[in-house]
Amino acid sequence: MSFVLFFLAFISAILNKFKDNDKLMWVFIILLVPFLGPIVYFTIGRKRRIKKA
Repeated sequence: MSFVLFFLAFISAILNKFKDNDKLMWVFIILLVPFLGPIVYFTIGRKRRIKKA
């Protein structure tokens, strides 16, 4: 299950747009903090993405 969570968070971070270098920061967090990184991304990171008009 943690692999699925990791995979979904990684794909979501890659496909969405963020301000400045936020995308790179989120990808590093997801990759370097194996279980907690994707959870933090889904709770905080997805709110910080740029919404499509």
